[in-house]
Amino acid sequence: VTTDRQVAGRDQQLTGTVRITATELFATCFLARHLAAFHHAYPGLRVEVHADNRRLSLAKREADLTIRVSRPDEPTLFGRIIGKMKWGLYASEKTAADQRMSESFDSENFVGWDGVPLSAVVAQRLSAHFPDAQYIYRSTSLIANAAMAASGTAVAPLPCLLGETWPGLVALEKPLPGLGAEIWLLTHEDLQHNARVRALMDFLIAASAQDKALIGGMT
Repeated sequence: VTTDRQVAGRDQQLTGTVRITATELFATCFLARHLAAFHHAYPGLRVEVHADNRRLSLAKREADLTIRVSRPDEPTLFGRIIGKMKWGLYASEKTAADQRMSESFDSENFVGWDGVPLSAVVAQRLSAHFPDAQYIYRSTSLIANAAMAASGTAVAPLPCLLGETWPGLVALEKPLPGLGAEIWLLTHEDLQHNARVRALMDFLIAASAQDKALIGGMT
């Protein structure tokens, strides 16, 4: 695997396939919004998106690039921070209007997120802000939580990137203090000079700069 990866790292052809893995959040709300422009700029390149909340191995060549919301701990990875993911509270337009008319914030109808280490951190921080919060729905999918909030009466804590782009959602509060995570764009060090990998990395770095306010809840 190492020899194959080193040979691939010297490939300077801007044709072929580049594979990127990302959570369903970044695949849906970030990559899907920008890849048409990438194809226009690089018509000879095909992009395979692995939308998976599991962490795929770049060392084993399960992907060429990854977007992660945690600082990498593998010494063989190369990349950079492309943003800081902020969170907000989102609800349907009707629920948001009802909340604004009430004298106090109703924190009893929340949508909870479970299943990954970051979800426990989010829950802990939210409990400090909203100690009376009760969760009427829970899921392991932020995408599902956005859909439940948009179609019902529950309030969903969501990354601003998701809440601001999901149809039918309105921000009740953003960004939430104390909630944030570094967003890293990474490849294996052997692939950092591969032309296909470099093209997609540079493109996504520029795209993340365009989305800085959106990701940071400042829109």
